[in-house]
Amino acid sequence: MTITAKYPGTCRLCGGKIRPGQEIEWERGQKPVHANCSSKSATATATPAAKATAPKAAPAPAVTVTIEGDYALDEHGQLNFRYRLPEGTDRYGRDATPAGFVFHGGDYLITDRGAKLAEALEVKARLIAERGQAVEDITRRLQAGEQFLRIETRSYDGYEYPVLGVSEAISSRLPFRPYYDLLGKLLPWLGRGAGGAYGASLETKLPVGTLISIPELQTIEAAKYNAWTEAHRKDDEFIAELTAARAAGGHIVALKRCWECGLTQVIGEYNDSGSIVRMPGDVYRQAVAAQAAAHRRSAESAGDEALSSAGFNPEPGTKFQFRVVETHYCGC
Repeated sequence: MTITAKYPGTCRLCGGKIRPGQEIEWERGQKPVHANCSSKSATATATPAAKATAPKAAPAPAVTVTIEGDYALDEHGQLNFRYRLPEGTDRYGRDATPAGFVFHGGDYLITDRGAKLAEALEVKARLIAERGQAVEDITRRLQAGEQFLRIETRSYDGYEYPVLGVSEAISSRLPFRPYYDLLGKLLPWLGRGAGGAYGASLETKLPVGTLISIPELQTIEAAKYNAWTEAHRKDDEFIAELTAARAAGGHIVALKRCWECGLTQVIGEYNDSGSIVRMPGDVYRQAVAAQAAAHRRSAESAGDEALSSAGFNPEPGTKFQFRVVETHYCGC
């Protein structure tokens, strides 16, 4: 497109100055060119030849990977093995490597250049299946009360903490990550401990190396286990209450409340699984109206008492129940 330059610039072809008022060739996304640039014709004739003679990038040479030793799955489910490359190449066939250099790598390094790709993938599938069977067997035996758990210690932040480990019956069959995840599923009440070890501040005084079962651990750590059980009992009761309220057409509304003035703000409502979700527009407007009425009733009963101390008093018989789940400062 030929236009008149409004601003100074530089010609893309000849590098000369472009002054306001000169005619230029302009295309969106490209630098301008003098309308009658002397370099335009030379460039137009040279470009096809340059394209025709431009050398193509040489393809990377094929590299044959020599896999050595046994295959093994790491804790992330990756197939690991030792492999050797020809002298003078890396795994992409580019840079030089020392003679006889041996890599330790995962299956992401195996490409179609590797002669044992099909074998490696077959072995990986078999090992994953074997690991799954080991997890099922260990889970069953742990739930049956076998003593597969082991008292250990972990140094963290200059202190020694008792933590939970596993016996050789587990560690010899599963790497750390799978059995760590398994403990998380079977012992959700225990939680992580010092330095990422399993078991948060165990109360046990048993010697290091003592083997115990899950029922024995629940007895030793009764305070943690009972607190977790009680919390989940209350969660179950709330879900039952929630289910009954929703079945009757009611709504349990979650609020956040200002710790200074006591005013509340609707966050959302609880769904059937106990999660706080966004409310439909019409339901939200009804909830806000019920919320305002509850504030008025609270203010009337408060007298000289601060509203933040007066409680939250909704209308009797309303289909909305309110739960304060969060506090904040509203800027009052």
